[in-house]
Amino acid sequence: MDAIESLKRMDLAGFLARTYGLSFARAGDGYVALSPFRAEKRGSFYVREESDGHWVFKDHGSGLGGSVFDFVMAFE
Repeated sequence: MDAIESLKRMDLAGFLARTYGLSFARAGDGYVALSPFRAEKRGSFYVREESDGHWVFKDHGSGLGGSVFDFVMAFE
């Protein structure tokens, strides 16, 4: 497995909690948190593991979504 594939399979919720201070709660087959891209009172930021083992995020408030790489590019 190459480095990029390893990063896509990394626990995204754990990474975002450690690196960006997001606080996740279990929600269905994934996790939910307050959006790091905008102020909100009700969580619309979801992460989950896909059936292929890759982790993805979707921010329903801003419309952003994708892999760990997409998150870092959007946030930084």
